[in-house]
Amino acid sequence: IEALRHLARESFSALFLDLEMPHMNGMQVLERLRASEATRNLPVVVLSAERRAIVVQQLLRMGITDYILKPPQRDNIVKRVADLRRSLGVQPEARA
Repeated sequence: IEALRHLARESFSALFLDLEMPHMNGMQVLERLRASEATRNLPVVVLSAERRAIVVQQLLRMGITDYILKPPQRDNIVKRVADLRRSLGVQPEARA
């Protein structure tokens, strides 16, 4: 609920979303995001322990950008975030 309030007030490049949350689950949040003109195309990466293929397929039909299974492996999450940044046109950070 708090995330939806922030999204209504501010613009974000992407959203990481868990499915298990208090008050409203991630699927309900995603439904609201996709119903709003302002957030319909917001890239959403779901980070969840949900392994049922039927649920993941539903999320994909709802337009998620990526799905990362918990617990994420460090190398996997770094790669997926880098891929997301590239898809958003964000330049890689320079390393010292």
